Order: sequence, then C-alpha cells, then structure tokens
Amino acid sequence: MDIPKILEKKLGRPVAVFGAGVSGNAVAEFLRGNGFSAKIYDRSAAGAARLFGAAEAAEHDLVVFSPGFPREHPWKDAARRAGLLCLCEPDFAALFWQGALPPMKRLAGESREEFLARADARLGLTAVTGTNGKTTLTEFLAFALRRVGRDSLAVGNNGVPMSRMLTHSSSASFRPVCEISSFQAEELRYFSPRCVLWTNFDEDHLDRHGSEENYFRAKFRLVECMMRLRLVVGDFPQEDDPDVRAVLA
Repeated sequence: MDIPKILEKKLGRPVAVFGAGVSGNAVAEFLRGNGFSAKIYDRSAAGAARLFGAAEAAEHDLVVFSPGFPREHPWKDAARRAGLLCLCEPDFAALFWQGALPPMKRLAGESREEFLARADARLGLTAVTGTNGKTTLTEFLAFALRRVGRDSLAVGNNGVPMSRMLTHSSSASFRPVCEISSFQAEELRYFSPRCVLWTNFDEDHLDRHGSEENYFRAKFRLVECMMRLRLVVGDFPQEDDPDVRAVLA
C-alpha cells in the first residue's frame, strides 16, 4: 500500500490514537497490520487509563482522534501546540483510501473533463448525513449496491469504523457508503466524497455544538469538502445563506 504523501514523514514514530472505542481500535489495528506503530490514549479505557499531555505529544508526529473528542478538547490543544498533525478518523481513512488506488493515465483522445470525471468516479465515496434516517439510508444503499453486483460496505457512524473500508476488499468494484455525523464532519479536510445525501435537518447535539447554526455548519462541512464533479441531494434549511448557496452553486 502506498503511503499518502502528507503522511510520509508522520509515520516514523508511533501514531497517537485518541479513544479506545471501535473507531480508535480500528485505526490502531490498521496501522499495526501495515507495519506501523500506534499508541492509544483513553481516559476511561478498560485497562489502566492512558492520558495525553505535552510530554506525550513529544513522542508523536501524528494524532488520529475519534468522533467523541470535540474541537476544543485539551488533548487536541496539546497536540496542536506541539505541532502535531491531527486527523479525524474519516480523514485518515480517506487518505489511505486514495493512496491505495493505482495511478491513472489519461487515455488517447480523452478530454481533461472526461479524465477528471473518470478519476472522480473511481475515487468517489458516497456519504450520507442528516439528523434522522442516516443509518437506514446508508445500510440500504450498501445493500442495493450489493444486489446489483457491486461490492459494498456501510461504514462510519453506523458502528463500522471508516478504517474498515481499507481492509474489506481489493475489488475494483468496491464502493463503500459512509454515514457521517456532525461529530465526524466538523473538522474534515481530506475526506472528499463525490456524492452526499442529506436526509433532513433538525435541532440536535446542542450540548456539543452550542447552537443550531453551529450544528448545521458542522454537518455542512461535509458538503464543503466534496469533489469537483459532485452530486448533492437534500433539503437545506439554510439554503438562502450566501455561503451555503456559494458552495451548492
């Protein structure tokens, strides 16, 4: 497997993984299975708790954090002060997903637009978000893809870690369907889906986001990170917002 360029100098030392739940353990398992080292930090781990601070930050170059760690978490603050690269699990998985695919060459007579469309279709991930119905739609789409002969797996907020899509299949027809929550979306940088399905929007998770506006902005980050050639399906309550209209244009 090719190492994503942005991570080439970040994997020489153990990767700090924040969270000992299914997401964190899947990241650590993937890293160790590919010859890298990982160290899990969790305040409430089943064994002895392992905490993270300035001293621990000096041992790492990369942090991968689980969705339960909010933007202002003190461990993330310590990592950023130390200059560590901090990635949410969807970003980590997306970087390796793109790096695992062989390079493409432009075909004879193929226009730039046709080449980009072909590249996007191959790399393209389908993401599902919304306040309600995300899991049902994600599982249905993966099921439908399998019924028409495509290899597919529902991953993400449904309880199957994003990192599982990296080891599930090497088939060229494999198309994961990713359920993305606001917790996973709010700090996205590299997870760039081709298609986003937005089921609905209602007030939720105000204890995490502070306001309905912040909650919407966290989820809308998923749309902002989409590929050039894309499909967005959904009803956006803030569609008259100039920033939202500019992204959807």
